[in-house]
Amino acid sequence: MKYTICIYILLGLSVWIICRIGLGIGVLPLIPNATCIDTDKINIVLLNLSYSYFAGFIVYLLTILVPYWRKMELSKDLLKSVVSAFHLRLYIIYYFYYEPPQNSDIVQRNTDLTDVCKIIEKDIDIDSLLETSLNELSDLYNDFIGEIKDLKDYLSHEQYRIISKIRNNTITRNIRYSAYPNMVNDILNSNEEDFNRLINLMTDLNETVCKKKMNKEI
Repeated sequence: MKYTICIYILLGLSVWIICRIGLGIGVLPLIPNATCIDTDKINIVLLNLSYSYFAGFIVYLLTILVPYWRKMELSKDLLKSVVSAFHLRLYIIYYFYYEPPQNSDIVQRNTDLTDVCKIIEKDIDIDSLLETSLNELSDLYNDFIGEIKDLKDYLSHEQYRIISKIRNNTITRNIRYSAYPNMVNDILNSNEEDFNRLINLMTDLNETVCKKKMNKEI
């Protein structure tokens, strides 16, 4: 962050020098005339340095920043895809297995997923849906973690913090370390509070992705 601020401060200073000396904008020169120093030479040196820095910034912008920002946007879409898929499966299990009250905080925070569940339950056998969701949970989690590793350079500090808590949750530890069918039993026998915390963390992460809070520092 400090490195980025310094780049833009120097850019602003360079533009200011170019405007004051090179373009003659402003009443006074950058360094006023004095008998003891050659102000014209100093101003020329500063102007040349400013031109060089400004040209270097343009190269940096086109070769580093713009490709980085483009890749960051693509990364955001990929992350949103895997986060949404894992989040949805978790919520389906939570919604149909624990049957939370409709006025609970988690249900209110996930109204879009709740609506999906209400549509699903009209046409699909719930027991089969739970079994399918539990079977797919391990693969979805692995996809989620794999994408996180690939996109680590594009995650914000807030997202790192949330992901760390997700990985240390009891539910996700059961997914990682338990073999099927023990994994299913471990998940279904987990404390509901662990599931509540995990759903809230996934909701928090999903919100940061949707709000484009990716790491823009370089």
